[in-house]
Amino acid sequence: MGILERKRPVLVWAAGLGLLAGMYAVTNFSPPYTLGREIGGIDMMLPVLWTLIAAAFLVLLRFGGLPASGTKRMYIWLGLLLGLFHLAGIVISGLVYGFGSSPMSNGYPYLFMNLAYWMSVLAAFELGRALLLRPFAKRHTTAMVLVFAIFFAFLSLPWHAFAFMGGGWEAMPFLGGTFLPLLAKGLLAGALAVSGGPLAAMAYMGAMTAFEWHSPILPHLDWIMKALIGTTLPLTGLVVLQFMNETPAPKRTQAKTQRRVSPAWIITGLLCFLLVWVTLVPLGIRPVSVATGSMAPALHTGDLVLVRHVAADTISVGDVIQFRSGDTTIIHRVVAVDDDSHLHFYTKGDANNDMDSEPVMGGQVIGRVSLTIPKLGWISVWARNVFG
Repeated sequence: MGILERKRPVLVWAAGLGLLAGMYAVTNFSPPYTLGREIGGIDMMLPVLWTLIAAAFLVLLRFGGLPASGTKRMYIWLGLLLGLFHLAGIVISGLVYGFGSSPMSNGYPYLFMNLAYWMSVLAAFELGRALLLRPFAKRHTTAMVLVFAIFFAFLSLPWHAFAFMGGGWEAMPFLGGTFLPLLAKGLLAGALAVSGGPLAAMAYMGAMTAFEWHSPILPHLDWIMKALIGTTLPLTGLVVLQFMNETPAPKRTQAKTQRRVSPAWIITGLLCFLLVWVTLVPLGIRPVSVATGSMAPALHTGDLVLVRHVAADTISVGDVIQFRSGDTTIIHRVVAVDDDSHLHFYTKGDANNDMDSEPVMGGQVIGRVSLTIPKLGWISVWARNVFG
């Protein structure tokens, strides 16, 4: 066997990496209209180029000398179901927090251009992901799934998104609302590619991508909610996938070797979720579970609220605030403000008949409720009732 033959898998892997990096450079640094005429904000040649990249990956996967990888129909269906589950979570969040108009052009011929573009990019990305992960199907799997989740998250964003995102905490809306969800989806797509091949990852990513590109309305969410949904739903999918991988195969197929993704990637996904919460603390935001029903129907027991620290003089009638009362904290609505001498507030629970017996001084205010997530805090309430 010649040197080139022995090195062929390495050369194929490097070629795949180079194709993706080169295409990123072409799409981000080429002068406008150098490739072709633009329709709906998309250069006409981009779908063609991405399709050629996808075709190249198919050839490399078939003849590149990398370890063989079968396509398992079960994982394709699982990927589709996980994609629809993620999509359902996005739609439900829109029903709760409202919808806004889509920035995409949905008229003809933009509809077909959008379709050609995202499908070609999806095929190239997931075939490329499968190609790059194939050598690591049996060792270093978790680490490489994470590495290429980061790699493809960067590829999904234009270079100026990083160049102009700002520094310090100004970058948090971009990192939390955009980059972390891409990273979390990449983790699940990579795990699906390892377990079931590129079609499984395409099925998962395709369901959400089609909605994002063709729906005339999209949920109008702030970056905190995008971060929460974008990390928790893929993390749930990772748990489901791990359960599927650990379920014993039927007797007639038990002799076949099956690749499994280490449970360590669940920890990686959990770290992404925890990172969202870590970023909230320096911004003066803290999650608090609602322990009573005094604010029903606005807030119910078990809801999770995000309380943002604000200056007391910015609070007005109608705001829901958290404040200290002795050794406890209370979340009630401001019904009157008195700033004649010392600033203080009169509060009342929406479900209560009477106002609170004592006014709330400015120094007692912890913050204002900025976001409500239904039922996400019920575990904390349960633990408080059980353990006191």
